[in-house]
Amino acid sequence: MSSMQELAKQNPGLISGWRLSVTLQPGTPLKWLLRHGEVKEGASYPSEEIPTSFAMWMPIVKTWAELGVPRKESSPTMASAVGQIPVDGGDLLPFLIKYRSIVELVPILHQGRQIRRLKAEYPEFSHLVEQANRPGAGKLKRFPGSYKRHLRRLGKR
Repeated sequence: MSSMQELAKQNPGLISGWRLSVTLQPGTPLKWLLRHGEVKEGASYPSEEIPTSFAMWMPIVKTWAELGVPRKESSPTMASAVGQIPVDGGDLLPFLIKYRSIVELVPILHQGRQIRRLKAEYPEFSHLVEQANRPGAGKLKRFPGSYKRHLRRLGKR
């Protein structure tokens, strides 16, 4: 039993549903990015098997008001490659959906120009995707330079 299934079993009165939280990374396949934020109602853990490398069901905890506590609510956030963002994916999710649409659906001959346009449209995220590191079939063709340097240092230990 996973820790989330155990959480659901032990705290049914605190959970109002489950939200699919997708890994917001350039290598996450389009089919998963499109499902980010999907909600399953109810306290019991969803039965669908999800590959944890791409997504995970996260509990939607009842609000203070639903629990009868008069307290101000805060906006939930999630971790991402660019730091904390809104749970709905903020501006990063549309960028990644457009990027993965290019990588998965556009012929490779036309990808470079479209990726450059995308980087110009979203300059705050352009560092996430370099044309030379364009994923193919969900995997990077080669490691970005920062990873290569890190791996070389690990080999020297």
